[in-house]
Amino acid sequence: MRIAILSAFRNAIGTIARYCEQMDRLQHDLTALGHDLVLILGYGDSVDGTPAMLYEECSQRFCAHLIDVSHGGPDYGSIEHPDRFKQCASVGNALLVAIPAEADIIAYVESDLLWQAPTIMRLLADLDHYPVVAPMVMHTSNPGLYRGAGPFFYDCFAFRRRGVRFANEPPYHADLISAGDELLELESAGSVLVMWAELARHARFSDDEAIVGLCRQIRELGAGIWLDRKAIVYHP
Repeated sequence: MRIAILSAFRNAIGTIARYCEQMDRLQHDLTALGHDLVLILGYGDSVDGTPAMLYEECSQRFCAHLIDVSHGGPDYGSIEHPDRFKQCASVGNALLVAIPAEADIIAYVESDLLWQAPTIMRLLADLDHYPVVAPMVMHTSNPGLYRGAGPFFYDCFAFRRRGVRFANEPPYHADLISAGDELLELESAGSVLVMWAELARHARFSDDEAIVGLCRQIRELGAGIWLDRKAIVYHP
């Protein structure tokens, strides 16, 4: 089986080495099972040498396709802004268009996240039963914005169920209280999405909601999106 990982980088010299170290461990685990890993990496609009470092780190290390996804827009950071969503859609769709014909599975993985190879392997195994899966996406610590002891959920824009967004503070969503260990169906998710490649070839990020629009199109194709609560990644 061939697994394609899609990630994008902007002003990322502080995170590229860590990203590649994480991919090293994932590649090791996949190779041990006879699977192939290919990286589809977008870069653009950087002022810190990101493209050169990305080429250097990936050379002779991965089967990697590096794509210039520059759009010329400002760096908005992690905020909800219509122009930012358009930029994200432009980048995300350029990566989707570049999915290799031989890919069986794709994973959209934001490049600054912290994760362990077994977590991604778990999500890949979930695809035996579900067409699209996502992990819990947590803060590594309290950024000083939330009440209580946490832990605190990060991606409250993309993660939605029954028209309700997830919250930063526990229990994050009311339906998680009674869900137990079973995977929970969502309307949308973000940060990390693992799916059958054929779905990714027929869905696109939308200009108005970016990855939420991608999830909407996936559901229109008849596929559900599921949350595996035992798979956890972290936003630093």
